[in-house]
Parts: sequence; structure tokens; C-alpha cells
Amino acid sequence: MYKKNCLFNIKNIKNEEISVYIGSSAGKQLMQNIKDAKEEILIISPYVSEKKISQLIELKKKNRNLNIRLGFFDEEIVYNKEKQNILRRLIYKKQIVDKKTKEYVIKKVKWYSVLSKFMLIILFLLIFFIVLRFIFYNQYFIDLLDDIFAVPKWLRSNPLNIDYLGILITCFIINKIILNKMEKIKKTPIYSYEYFENKYINFKYFKIKNMFIHSKIYIIDRKIAYLGSMNFTNKALGFNCVDNDYGTNFEIRVRISGTDKIKDLVNFVNDMLDDDYNYKKYSIEGLGKQIYSESKYSLYL
Repeated sequence: MYKKNCLFNIKNIKNEEISVYIGSSAGKQLMQNIKDAKEEILIISPYVSEKKISQLIELKKKNRNLNIRLGFFDEEIVYNKEKQNILRRLIYKKQIVDKKTKEYVIKKVKWYSVLSKFMLIILFLLIFFIVLRFIFYNQYFIDLLDDIFAVPKWLRSNPLNIDYLGILITCFIINKIILNKMEKIKKTPIYSYEYFENKYINFKYFKIKNMFIHSKIYIIDRKIAYLGSMNFTNKALGFNCVDNDYGTNFEIRVRISGTDKIKDLVNFVNDMLDDDYNYKKYSIEGLGKQIYSESKYSLYL
């Protein structure tokens, strides 16, 4: 006969219990134990989801004394823009402003802007003057205007006089130099950035070559432990854990409770999270630079 799920328990006289569950909704009891945690939650899972991270943060906000530690390994998070939201929930960016440099940039830009406008006015007047001379250089207009007033000789001269063109080109070049200098000063770095681990979850994003951490370990209050195939994701454990939504994946989990042996597992997990030599990790700063944009010149750009 077909069975959708399988559950069996092993219990001894010391009240130590091992419970094995195979099937869907394997995360029901685990998520309930996590929600009821009072002191500590330890999690090792290669894959995690943004929703599950958010749920841990909410638990921490409700219970400030709750110690939450998380280790994960999903290599795609660094490169997958959709998955990078997971890291944004765990890493915060702080923008630092160099006030002296900022004031210097503002003053310089304003000064170059005034100079540029002044040169544009001169250019406009020169062009207007040359156009005017074109008009007066035409014999028809000269004869017409002579009946009204005597046209000065300097207006009768060739409007393309090399002197005027030289002044026009010189003003154009000067204005171009001013604009280039202004653009260069705008690119003076005035912002720097620092990255911090969020205050709710102590996490470690494993960076280990030639080894994939495939273990799934959950320990709650050093009294209950879960081992098995369940990642800390929505598919494995459910999206909201309400309305019987406890995961669609077909999983296996082993629940251990009431034994001093859990302490050995606690030490093992903490060693993994603390040992940066054998279990290397991505740096907070390196991750922050990859998942956040850094605009050093955003004052004007």
C-alpha cells in the first residue's frame, strides 16, 4: 500500500528520543521548535532563502536574548542578483562622508560653473557681433541704412576677420578647458563605505575550495537537534509555516532530543562557525562591495 509519509520513534528509559520522518512537510516540527526557541538557534545549511532569514530576524527582534548563528554555502548567492537579497538581509552598508572634501568640491564646481557661464556669454556676444557684421557687410543693407544713419567703417569690414575668429575659437577652447576641469573635480571621491554584519544573526558564508558542505544541522536551545536533507529554504520547510505549509519537498529528517550527546553536536557546529582556517569564509567587506553599489561621486553624478 502506498504511504505518503513515514515516521518512527526510538525512545529509551532515559527519556532520550530519536524520531525519523520521511516525506513532505518534514519541517513542521522543526519550524515550531525554532519559533519556540528561548536561548539559542544553531543552523548549518548549504542553501538558505531570504524568507527564512527574515523569519530568524523577526524571532531575534522579539527575543533579544536569543543567540542565532547560521552557516551556509550556496556559491550562487555571490553572483546571482536575485539571491543577493539574502546577503542584503545579513550585511548592512554605512556611507561615510568626507566633509572637507565635499565642501571643497562644492566650491570648485560653483566657481567653474560661473566661469563657464561667463565664457558662454562672451561666445554668444561674439557670434551675435559676427552675424551683425555679416548683415552690415551686405551692400544692400549698407545702402538702406545709410539713408537712416551713417554706418561706421568698422562695421563695413569683412565679418570673417581673422582677429574675430581667433577670439571666438580661443573663447571656445577656454570654455572647454573649464568644463573639463569641472567634470574632473566632480569625480573627486567624497564618499567611502563600511560594511557590518547585522545585529540579529551571527552568520558565516563558507568559502571552501575542493569541498562542498552538504550537511543540514539544526540545534535549538541545546536540547533538540535535527539532521537530514532539509535545507533552510521555503521549499524544504515551507514559506510561512501556516495553513499546513511546511514544505513541498520530499525530505528526511532525524530529530534527537533528551540526550547529552547534543552538546557534542553544539561544539561541532560552533567549531565550524568559529574556525576560519579549516572552514574559510567570505569577508563582510568583500561581500558588501559585491552586493551593494558604491557611488563615490554621487554629489553630482
